[in-house]
Amino acid sequence: LVIKANQQVWNYITRDKAKSVSEGLYKKLNGDSVNSKLCSSYAWDTALKFIDTKNAGYSTNSAQGNYSDKSAELGKPAKTGLTEAVNNIYDMGGNTWEWTTEAYSNGYNPCTPRGGGYGYSSSNYPAAYRNLYSRTHASASISFRTTLYL
Repeated sequence: LVIKANQQVWNYITRDKAKSVSEGLYKKLNGDSVNSKLCSSYAWDTALKFIDTKNAGYSTNSAQGNYSDKSAELGKPAKTGLTEAVNNIYDMGGNTWEWTTEAYSNGYNPCTPRGGGYGYSSSNYPAAYRNLYSRTHASASISFRTTLYL
């Protein structure tokens, strides 16, 4: 698996598969202490605070991202890295919902993806928004983000 700009988004992925893929992205060599994990909501919120230092209000009222009202190709997720980067971070608002490790106390929809999807309006689903899905949900508008721990 290679992660780089201008690639098709990996969508149609369940929360458990996203977690598994995220944890397997980095292979430890020679006693390295690096780990990769599915993004937590704490990491998501920390990244949004970092973005807000450069673009105040991005997390709660984003005019950026790839929502349906701004998508170059309506009805499809953008390839990775095609929206404007803020503090060198791409696509936190819009493009696809992204699975996180956050759990919600709802038996039917216990998993929390973040960020909004390309089929949604930016005014209704800013980057800080939390959605609810079952762990087996997979669709064109859901993907994942990995966090690298050094």
